Amino acid sequence: MGDEHERRVSTRRNWLREMMTAIGLVACAGLAHAFDPGDLETLLARGECRGCDLSGADLRGRDLSGAQLQAAAAKLPNE
Repeated sequence: MGDEHERRVSTRRNWLREMMTAIGLVACAGLAHAFDPGDLETLLARGECRGCDLSGADLRGRDLSGAQLQAAAAKLPNE
């Protein structure tokens, strides 16, 4: 009975380890998503970037007052 129990525990640990690895890989894939530099160029040149993804773009020191950013996505840095 002891060997059977240890085998089940080991199987569960392996399954849990594989699931946590898969979840970690999916999470990292989401973090690796970068903004499109063309979207940033459009924003700076035209003052608009509707529907663009600026997540990860460094917008510090940029005056974006009056910019048209409807449906744009951005992740603000933690300060």
